[in-house]
Amino acid sequence: MHTALQVIAGDGLQLGLAEVEASPTAPGPTSRSVLSAAGGLPLVLTLDLAAGRLAGAALASRGMDAFPTALELAAAIRAKEVSPTEVMEETLRRVAERNPALNAVTWIDEEDALRRAKAAEAQVASTPAEDLPPFCGVPIPIKDLTAVAGWPTTYGSAGAPDDPTDESELVVEALERAGFVLAGRTNTPEFGPITAAENVRYGISRNPWDTDRTPGGSSGGASAATAAGMFAVAHANDGGGSIRIPASCCGLVGLKVSRGRVPALAQAWEGAAVEGVVTHTVADTAAVLDVISGPDPLGWWSAPPPSRPFAEAAATDPGRLRVAVVTETPLGLPTDAACVEAAERTAAAL
Repeated sequence: MHTALQVIAGDGLQLGLAEVEASPTAPGPTSRSVLSAAGGLPLVLTLDLAAGRLAGAALASRGMDAFPTALELAAAIRAKEVSPTEVMEETLRRVAERNPALNAVTWIDEEDALRRAKAAEAQVASTPAEDLPPFCGVPIPIKDLTAVAGWPTTYGSAGAPDDPTDESELVVEALERAGFVLAGRTNTPEFGPITAAENVRYGISRNPWDTDRTPGGSSGGASAATAAGMFAVAHANDGGGSIRIPASCCGLVGLKVSRGRVPALAQAWEGAAVEGVVTHTVADTAAVLDVISGPDPLGWWSAPPPSRPFAEAAATDPGRLRVAVVTETPLGLPTDAACVEAAERTAAAL
C-alpha cells in the first residue's frame, strides 16, 4: 500500500511522502535501491533487472542506469560520460518497450525528440561544462494539458483537434531554458478533473507497480512513465491533488508549490492550479523548482522569493519539525478508515 502525507518544511516546501519498502538490486556498479510493492517486484521492474538494469552494460556504466535521477543524468552529460543523443535514444527505447503495458505516453515525435537531443549535444560540445544550463540534455515529457509550440494539445479529449499549438506555456519555456529536451506527451483524464489517468481518446494508464491499478491522476501518465524508468523526471501540474496523488500511487516525490510560485500564462482556479514535476528524489524536485519558479510581474499572484535556492534548502537538515496530520475532511465528508489508518501509520513512522 502507498500512503501519502503532506509535510510543510523550510521555505514552504510541501512534500508528498510515500510509504514503501526498499529492496536492493543485485550488487554491481550501477545497482541502486528500487521500491518493492506487496507481492514482490512488479513485472516492469523484474524485467529491468533481468535485462541487466535496462540501459545495457555499456550505457549504464557511462551514466544511465535503470532509474537515474535528473541530476545524475545532467552531471553525466556535463562530464561527457554520455551524450544527449545517447540518452534520448535509450529513452525512446524504454518508451517503446514499456509504454504498451502502461499507456503512460500518448504521443511522441521521435524525429523531433532526436533533433532536440542533437541540438543539446552540439551545445555540450561547444560550451564549457560550467556554463551549460543545469539540465542540459535531460529528456522530459509534457502532460497533455499544457501547451507546447508545434505540438498538439488535446487535453485528453476526443473533441480536441490534432492541430499544432502556436505558443508554449511559460513553464515549458522555463524547462527548455534549463536545458531539458522535450519528448512526448503523457496521459491525463479528459481536461484533468479526476484522480485516474484515463479517457476515451487514449484509454487507461496503468500503474507500473501493479497494472491492475491506477497510477492516479490527473498527472497519472507522468507518474507511470517516471516510476517505470522511461524518464527520470516528468512535467506535471496540480490543482486538487494532481501531482500529489499520482506521486503517492507510484512511489515518487510530488510537490504542489505555492500559488504564484511558477509563472503561468493564465492562473487557473484563482491561482490554485500550479505547475511542477514528478521525480524519484526530493533533490531533483527542488532543483527543478529552482529553474521554473520566479517572480511574475504580469500575474495576479506572485509568491515572495525564497530566502535561498530550493536545492540548498532541500539539502539542509531542517532540525526537528512539527507535522500536521489531518484525518477529517474540511467539509465533514466521511473519510475511508483505510486512508485514516494509512495516514496515522505514516505519521507514526515519521
